[in-house]
Amino acid sequence: MTWLSWLVFLAALFAAGTNGFYLVRKPNGVKWYLRLFNALAVIYFGVLYLLIGLESVDPLLHGPVLIRPGILILLLLLAAEPIADYRR
Repeated sequence: MTWLSWLVFLAALFAAGTNGFYLVRKPNGVKWYLRLFNALAVIYFGVLYLLIGLESVDPLLHGPVLIRPGILILLLLLAAEPIADYRR
């Protein structure tokens, strides 16, 4: 399970790096905050999956405390698309 957790974590870092690279190259893009929230969500859930896979966090005991910030990030991610369409 640990190698899979590290693989998911590295894939999350790659996805967040891709979003970060796009943000640096085109800082005034129409949906820059959509990419920012997407990078935050990918990093957060990648780290969370890594911690659960390494068994340093018990999901049954600490699950709700760890998932609530992720839910907020995902809600911001869902709200970013209509905000970008409204701004256009």
